[in-house]
Amino acid sequence: MTDLVVTATLDGSGAPFRVAATDLYLAVSGQTHAEVNTPGSVAVPAKDLRDRVAAMPDLPIHITTTESAQTTLKAVGAQRRYTLHGIPGSEFPQLPNSLVVQEVAFVDQ
Repeated sequence: MTDLVVTATLDGSGAPFRVAATDLYLAVSGQTHAEVNTPGSVAVPAKDLRDRVAAMPDLPIHITTTESAQTTLKAVGAQRRYTLHGIPGSEFPQLPNSLVVQEVAFVDQ
C-alpha cells in the first residue's frame, strides 16, 4: 500500500476516525474512536505515517492538516513534530462500504 487516507468525522457514528489504504488491487480499512475537533480527510504516504508514529512516544497524538493537505503529527507533551505532505482525501480512490466474497468451488473430475 502506498497511500493511506485518514478521515475524521463528526457524524455521531461512534467511530469517527477511519483509516483506509489501497493499491487498487487490495484494500484494507479500520476505524477507532478519537476526539475530533474539525472533520476532514487527507491522504498521506502510508510508510511515512507508520514510521513517524512508530518513532513517537506512547502518548496521544494530535493530527492537524492544512487546506493544501500538509499534515502535522505531534504527541501530546513532546517537542518533536513531523510534517507529511499529502493530497486531499477526496482525491483518494473510493473504497466499497462492504466486502463481497464470492464462493468458488473446485471439483475433481
